[in-house]
Amino acid sequence: MDAPNLLGLTLAEARSVARAGYPDVVLNIIYYSSPVSKSSFTVCNGVYRVVRQRLCGSNELEVTVSLFRTEPQKNH
Repeated sequence: MDAPNLLGLTLAEARSVARAGYPDVVLNIIYYSSPVSKSSFTVCNGVYRVVRQRLCGSNELEVTVSLFRTEPQKNH
């Protein structure tokens, strides 16, 4: 199967590209957050971006997404 290159796209963009050009492909989305992020209690604005993708079977594409800040964290 020919797979789209979704690396670096936002989750919304990746879904849109997959639906438009590859309607038979099933996206399996895995959410990743670093151990540092998991232990942090601060809330930040961010966007999920595709950081990894791999083919799983004939029509399944697994994409791993991670949260990236859209605004710098403010020091108090």
